[in-house]
Amino acid sequence: MSKITLKLVSESFEIKKLKITKFEINNELKDYWVTFKPNSVASIRKGFFRLSGIKDQNENNATKYLILNNPFIIYSENEIELRYKGKLEFYVHEKMNKKTLKDKNSQLIHKKQQLQLIQSYEANNIYFFDTLEMLKLREEVFYETALLNFELVKECK
Repeated sequence: MSKITLKLVSESFEIKKLKITKFEINNELKDYWVTFKPNSVASIRKGFFRLSGIKDQNENNATKYLILNNPFIIYSENEIELRYKGKLEFYVHEKMNKKTLKDKNSQLIHKKQQLQLIQSYEANNIYFFDTLEMLKLREEVFYETALLNFELVKECK
């Protein structure tokens, strides 16, 4: 497979380049991935991406994941430029034991219930919560759902 250059550009214009073989987007945190095609443009509120064919420390092909805020992506001439906000952190798949999965799942369920309650209040024009806190909780739920569904951990450097 031919290599694609992935150019990661932060909001402060810090640039990092990687060679990959495949760039995939996941929009619903299900195991359904869409391959990003040449001559495409995309803008997503919360981006969850799978990068295939990256060389690891042992020169083996590895798959890494990214979760980014407000990514804007352009794919032209064998280069994908991905502009994002926030911190760039890579994740890798690591099988979790059942107890850890159960604990994380119960924490996530609790956060989802909190978010659902706040959204119900908002739908009924009851505002005794901080909107910023609700947005933060919504981000946490997205992030933790991605990590739990795909059993991801931060990449150790």
